[in-house]
Parts: sequence; C-alpha cells; structure tokens
Amino acid sequence: IARSVLIGRATNWVRQLVETPPNLLGPEQFADAVRALANELAPEVVTVPQWDAEQLAERGFGGTLGGGAGSSRTPLVIELTAGEGEVVGLAGKGITFDSGGINLKRDASELAWMKSDMAAAASVAAAVVVSAALGGGRATHAILPVAENLPGTRAQRPGDVVTHPGGRTTEVTDTDCEGRLVLADAISWLSRT
Repeated sequence: IARSVLIGRATNWVRQLVETPPNLLGPEQFADAVRALANELAPEVVTVPQWDAEQLAERGFGGTLGGGAGSSRTPLVIELTAGEGEVVGLAGKGITFDSGGINLKRDASELAWMKSDMAAAASVAAAVVVSAALGGGRATHAILPVAENLPGTRAQRPGDVVTHPGGRTTEVTDTDCEGRLVLADAISWLSRT
C-alpha cells in the first residue's frame, strides 16, 4: 500500500504540473516544485542542484540558452542525483511553455496546450525521486533543461548556431525544434559525466 501511495502521489504531482497555467509555472517555479517533491518524498536521498544562466554558458548549454532567449524568464537546468554505483542517466525536456518562438505555432488549439511541454522533465524528476524513495537499486543522474520558448527581441532566429557541451554545434532551422536542442545539451552533458 505504501509503495502504491508513493507512486500515486508522484503521478498526481506530474499531472498537476502539466495542468498548471503557464503564467504560474515558469522555469524557476518548475525547479521549486521539483525540489519540494524531492524534499517531501526522498529527503537526504536525492540532491537537486539548479544551474543558472551563467553556469549554463560555462557548461556549453547553448541549446537551452537559445531556446529560452526570447522569454523574460531565465532558462535553467535541474540536476537530480540519487544512489551510488553504476549510474543510469536520464534527460527530460522541460519547456514550460512552447509558443514555437519566431516560428510561431499556427494551430491555436495546439498552442493552448503547450503548457504541457514540460511533462517529460516532470516525469523524469518524479521517476528519480520515487525510485530513490523506494530504495531503487541503481544510481540515477538526471539533467532537466528548463526554458520558456517565446518570440521576443532576444529570441533565437532560424539560422543561428548553438554550441552543446563538448563543443558540437547545431544550426537552428526552425525555432520550434527547441526540444531537440535542450535534449542535445542534456545528452551531451550526461555522456561526458
């Protein structure tokens, strides 16, 4: 029963985040929610450091910085670690709202639902926390790039080139492909650690 309650609590936490209005859930609020879940379900087992924009630049997270450049809400990365031994690496896209950037989405019904573009990051965070709380046998290391993809005077443009951890670059041909860019950052980082 205790195991089912824990899994149900984490599942409902993800659902609640997905349903949170985008004006109430930017990158910083998302990070706060992840820390709160870890502190509630697995205190002292899961660490949840947060990387700011300066740290993202130092670590080569150009896809995350580019994807969030048009928003007044600064992008960030949440790192979750738990356990010891052989590590399982996980990455989750945390786009708290995805307008498409300069390549604005055209379908109004699709655009209205883009508050859910952080569901993968929420699911990965919940999985790490629940696994640790249940005494999961494998160590986990998760990288969750979190940004808000909006058009704006500083927004990334089609044709821009971003650099990922390790130095590989990507030319942005469509600003609505920010998910691939943030995941490229996360996977590049995980593959090097």
